[in-house]
Amino acid sequence: MRAYSDATSYRAGNPDLVFQTSYNLELTHTYRQKFTTSVAYAQTDQPIVNAVQPSEDGGRLVVNRDVNLKTQHYYALTLDAPVELAKWWMLNTNAVFYYSLFRGNLAGTSLDRGQPAFLFTASNSFGLPHGWAAELSGNYQSGEIWGFEKSRSRGQVAAGVQKSLWSKQGTLRLNVADIFYTTPVQATSTYNNFSETFRAAQDTRVVTASLAYRFGNSKVAAARKRAVGAEEELRRAGQ
Repeated sequence: MRAYSDATSYRAGNPDLVFQTSYNLELTHTYRQKFTTSVAYAQTDQPIVNAVQPSEDGGRLVVNRDVNLKTQHYYALTLDAPVELAKWWMLNTNAVFYYSLFRGNLAGTSLDRGQPAFLFTASNSFGLPHGWAAELSGNYQSGEIWGFEKSRSRGQVAAGVQKSLWSKQGTLRLNVADIFYTTPVQATSTYNNFSETFRAAQDTRVVTASLAYRFGNSKVAAARKRAVGAEEELRRAGQ
């Protein structure tokens, strides 16, 4: 079965695809119960990757399908740090530095290629006067290699604001995702006698608004929560 993306390319299945096997090792350290560092290694045999190559039909047609390569080696260092910059300003950051190495053979082309890359994410939460709150977040993905495919860097910025209403029983929210429309993916697949570049752009710039109202007595809900917590403490003490 074929699903055409345009006049010259289509998506198809692969009856020769086999399952992949992965062996993973990770070591994690937490400092002061909030700053986390981890190192990881993974080896995947017969990794499944997406590949674009000339169609068996010839001509200008290209086919997009999942294939097996020989091996993938993955090394990563992850840093996670929540920081309170002020009583009203909380910053959460996450950074992943990694290196992927792929080996295999496809379309008459031998592959033995790796590239260092990183992913950075930051999220800011602001507590403002008069029941207002705001968020500003963003992420950046550097260019990376995935099999025969090499992608360009990309990222996005999102923001949101909310207001508590009716004695905190209601919440009005407004959010905007991918403000600068910087998430479209562009990548190039290169073989010995073939090269193909594609760009995928979706409707990622989205504005949403919502109004929520919580029915019932919040004091009763809080009392029930305290009672459940007390019962849990008694249960633990009895063990």
